Amino acid sequence: MKHYLLSLFALTGVLSSCQNATVTNPKADSIVHAESEHVILPGQECYSYIKDRDTIALSLHTTSGKITGDLTYSLYEKDRNYGTISGVMKGDTLLIDYTFDSEGMHSARQVAFLKKENQFIEGFGDVEDKNGEMVFKDPKNLQFNNAIVLTKTDCN
Repeated sequence: MKHYLLSLFALTGVLSSCQNATVTNPKADSIVHAESEHVILPGQECYSYIKDRDTIALSLHTTSGKITGDLTYSLYEKDRNYGTISGVMKGDTLLIDYTFDSEGMHSARQVAFLKKENQFIEGFGDVEDKNGEMVFKDPKNLQFNNAIVLTKTDCN
C-alpha cells in the first residue's frame, strides 16, 4: 500500500510539472509551449500596436537575411486580417509581402515599416494591382507619419 501511494504521489508530481512544460522540437528548430501551442522560433521578435479597440500583432523571424512571420490586424469596425509575411530589410525599412485571409477571402498586399530602435512605424503610399497583389507604386515615396507604431513585446 505504501508503494502504491508513493507511486501515485510521484506520478502526480511528474504530471503537474509537465503541465506548463516547454517541448523542444529539434527537427523544426523551434520551441513549443504546451499550454498555448504557440511556436517561438529562435531569433523571433514580436511587435504590437494597441490603441483603443485596435490591435496589430507582428512576429518576425530572420534567416539568412530573409524575414518571415505573421501579421494580424484587428481594427475596430473593420474586417480582421491575419496571415503570413515574407520580405527583407532595405536599410531601415522592412518591405514585406503580406498574404492574408479576411472575411473568407484570400488576399495579398505589400506592407512597409520603418525601424526606429524598438519600434516599427507603418508606412503608407500609393498602391497598384500587380498580378493580383496590391504593391506600392514607388516604395521610395512612402510616408511614415507615426499613425501606427508597433512596439517590441514579449513573444509569449
